Amino acid sequence: MTTGAGGRGMQNAAVALYGVRVRPTTTLCHILHNPETYLASSVAVFATIVVLGVLFPSNAFVGQTDGTMWDGALYAGVTGSARILLVILGIFWIGKVWGGNRSLRRAFPVLAYCLVPITLWIVADPALRSLLTLAVPEAVLSDGLTEGHVIVYRVIQSAFSLLFVGWAFLLHVKAIRILNGFGYVRSIVILVLAVLIESAASGTVLHVGKGLFFIP
Repeated sequence: MTTGAGGRGMQNAAVALYGVRVRPTTTLCHILHNPETYLASSVAVFATIVVLGVLFPSNAFVGQTDGTMWDGALYAGVTGSARILLVILGIFWIGKVWGGNRSLRRAFPVLAYCLVPITLWIVADPALRSLLTLAVPEAVLSDGLTEGHVIVYRVIQSAFSLLFVGWAFLLHVKAIRILNGFGYVRSIVILVLAVLIESAASGTVLHVGKGLFFIP
């Protein structure tokens, strides 16, 4: 790849990352009709989630792990990325069975860019916790947090997380409609079924991951 081509590729990726946030329908349509242009950057988006899952394992999809242990961090990255792939493949397979898009090469870039809110959430969640810690007076910290403080913190954190999860949900619904030409109802059903398939398979994924990294 020439320097000019590489520069255009980075520019296209930056425009797509911005467009997914402000013009999602137009951006996802453009990615769908230019899969080769965005394949490399979509893989980079997916890889970013894997890296973030290693750096912030407690914020990855796989639940709480010991963030101080390297094997626990790798476990979060590997199992988290496997579960994301299960959702992507589930969306593709169900849509294909229902007579929609039949090309994974076209589907992957579109669905990968829908993960942008999740990447932002994995980074933003610890930032929010740091801000909340700074907002709490030192006197309260020295005396210990009360049950009321804990409840308020959890409510704020849950609302913050739901904001990003809801954003990702809406993006995926739009992506499924664009990929397959389906309506909103069928698109939502496909997404829900894909998540259910992932949930059913996640027990096996997590069990294998724990065995690989010797996590009890």
